[in-house]
Amino acid sequence: DIRQQQTQPLNALLCGALIFFATQLYLIIVVFDIYDFNTRGLPFVFFSFLICSLSLSFATIKHFLIERDAQVAAQQSKIAQSEAHDALLQERLALQEQARSDLEANIEERTFELQVTLRELEEKNRALEQINMEDPLTKIKNRRYFDKKLVMDLRRSRREQTPLSIIMLDIDHFKSINDTYGHLIGDDVLSMVAKVLAESIRRNDTLVRWGGEEFVLIAINVDDKTLFDLAEKLRYQIEKNTYGFVDKVTISIGATLFRTDDTKDDLLSRADQALYEAKGQGRNRTIAL
Repeated sequence: DIRQQQTQPLNALLCGALIFFATQLYLIIVVFDIYDFNTRGLPFVFFSFLICSLSLSFATIKHFLIERDAQVAAQQSKIAQSEAHDALLQERLALQEQARSDLEANIEERTFELQVTLRELEEKNRALEQINMEDPLTKIKNRRYFDKKLVMDLRRSRREQTPLSIIMLDIDHFKSINDTYGHLIGDDVLSMVAKVLAESIRRNDTLVRWGGEEFVLIAINVDDKTLFDLAEKLRYQIEKNTYGFVDKVTISIGATLFRTDDTKDDLLSRADQALYEAKGQGRNRTIAL
């Protein structure tokens, strides 16, 4: 580590100094063996070598200390640079984390706005579909809805072998009502007839405005007698009701049961034929085929 690196020059210096002192001592002994110095010159020579040795040792020690200080300074500089780098890295990481948090918050906000927009769009689509499937005058379902509903009911009737029938209703002498009282009163009569019919049918039956003064009812789970009784109930409810300025309103009805080999057109054509016969026989009556 750093402490070990700092003590390495000093250890080397001490080893070098000991070796140097040993060498000096050895040289003194050799010199005295070669030259016959007297005992009075011995201290001078010894101290001369000693001074030289100390001077050299001091210079060496100073050199090693300077080198050690340089190494320590370099290590401290590296540590400072590393700490500065770590601080910069932490700062960058903090900025990245903040940016990520901001991005997640922005995504959540946009997702919520998108969900709200989608719900609003779905509600508008449902409202638009309701408008497209509803007669604006009478507020009951229109012919577009009837076409889809009849296809589904015919499939279910074939699949489950359950009876299904069509009842066509037409307001008698409606042209005379418009000519006598005006089209506004005629519209009121249409609305009131639709309201009486809607309140008189069963919960699972489907009433639509076919067009003009005609209405169509899809009735399920009825046999011949039940079909006729249901049609007569509707005719009676219309006849007994009051319609403001118009004294009396009656309807003619044509009804028919679905047969296994029928197409949708076959079923509607037979109901329309029954309605035509009801009108031909004097109106305000029910004909079932």
